[in-house]
Amino acid sequence: MNEMDDINLIRTVLVEEVDDDHRDVARAKLLEAVAMDGVPARRPRKSTLRWSLVGAGTGLVAAAAAAVVALGSGPVAPTGPPSGRQVEAVAPANAQEFLLAAATQAERAPATSGKYWHVRSVRHSGQETLPPFRAGEKESEPGIMVVEQWQAANARQPSWWGVGELRDGRFEPRLDRVKHVGYGWEEEFSPAEIRNLPTDPAALRGVLEAKRKKNATQPGPTGDDYLFAATVGLLARAPATPAQTAAAYRLLAMLPRVELAGTATDSEGRTGMLVRRPAPVPTSPAPPTLAQRLEDVELIVDQQTYQVLAVTKNHRMTVGGKLAQTLWSQSVYTHREWTDQEPTMPTPPPGTPTK
Repeated sequence: MNEMDDINLIRTVLVEEVDDDHRDVARAKLLEAVAMDGVPARRPRKSTLRWSLVGAGTGLVAAAAAAVVALGSGPVAPTGPPSGRQVEAVAPANAQEFLLAAATQAERAPATSGKYWHVRSVRHSGQETLPPFRAGEKESEPGIMVVEQWQAANARQPSWWGVGELRDGRFEPRLDRVKHVGYGWEEEFSPAEIRNLPTDPAALRGVLEAKRKKNATQPGPTGDDYLFAATVGLLARAPATPAQTAAAYRLLAMLPRVELAGTATDSEGRTGMLVRRPAPVPTSPAPPTLAQRLEDVELIVDQQTYQVLAVTKNHRMTVGGKLAQTLWSQSVYTHREWTDQEPTMPTPPPGTPTK
């Protein structure tokens, strides 16, 4: 489809005139209009990228085939369309279109409730120190950790935090009573703050910026890097309402340098769109003794349900502009739900070899 066809299609669907200068805005409007109608779309073209990624094809009606699935209500897994209707997901044209479609889907999800807000994630992590900075130390083995949070809906009732780590082939779980669970970047937001988060993306941005300013002395990302990381943290773990979730997706769509990097598969074998905000490329050489820490945050989002499947963090330490050490972790979310089930001890991921 060429650009003139795009414009004609926008005019037909939205019944309004669109000039060339407003093509991007019209595309975004068309995306949400089509997402509401559930129009089937074309199969994306694919090509191989790094990390077994599949390159996204281009298309105007991004993610129009998404099924109406309640975000945050049950195990996190790709879910098919209702009534057994077969609908193919389409590769969106860019991150903004995909995130706007996710926002539209989130708004339509019904609100759910339960005794506990339960999130289970499996975290894989590892590190590598590169020559000439290694100095003979032994590289650490990749780690596996299961984290389960059980936030009580009634603030007067106890909440629980469960952790299970795989150490030397043995899975060591524990379940601790806690006052409450935090959310967002470095668990900054309390359950009460989550309940009061705004449903407007600009207002949500203001709340996040105020939180970062309050914690300015703490290490971590700043500016738009912080906004991206904090918003991703909220989407992955917070018991947000459908309207708050929609605002979070729209905020991500507003941020610069947010891009799609094809599709990716998490450790559970689930495939989704890879959304990331890569660190900027330095414009000048770094001094030989300058040490810098950069962090890339990526999230895998199911293309039909728009649920966050996994969040990957890549920490890169450079010295004099040369890569010295990398730290990485991927948290794969298998459950994100309101439930009346009582907290249970964490269990190892299926198929994990244990002694």
